[in-house]
Amino acid sequence: MKKIIGIIDYEMGNLFSVTQACKKIGLEVQVVKDFKVLKNFDAIILPGVGSFKTAVENIHKLGLYNEIVNFSKEKPVMGICLGFQLLFDSSTEFGKTKGLGIVKGQIVKFNKSKVPRIPHMGWNTLSYINHYPDNPLRGIEKDELYFVHS
Repeated sequence: MKKIIGIIDYEMGNLFSVTQACKKIGLEVQVVKDFKVLKNFDAIILPGVGSFKTAVENIHKLGLYNEIVNFSKEKPVMGICLGFQLLFDSSTEFGKTKGLGIVKGQIVKFNKSKVPRIPHMGWNTLSYINHYPDNPLRGIEKDELYFVHS
């Protein structure tokens, strides 16, 4: 049976690009905003572009916060761009804001003295830890991805 991936629409992601990329690698995906149906998916992707604080506010407004956290305890969650940052405990962007707390740590701006160029831009490979033996996102860790972040 083919796995179905939910792409979370919390009003801050490039849903079309993420959907097309997933389809290109053979994933069956559905954009979802209704927290009541999250349990129907085998994994979810949290895309995102914009402000950490606004993103967290939208996730709360749509009733997705606890649902995403609970989902992560049993099934894979992948964050892309801002969506990846939201998985952490907090961010210091525009004041300290609590994140989803799925990944321990805080998102902070790069220290200019330790990074040769900001924003960091370029192709890199992923480091991947598989906590789920039947992960429908398996294989992505071997690809190089393009990063633009500060």
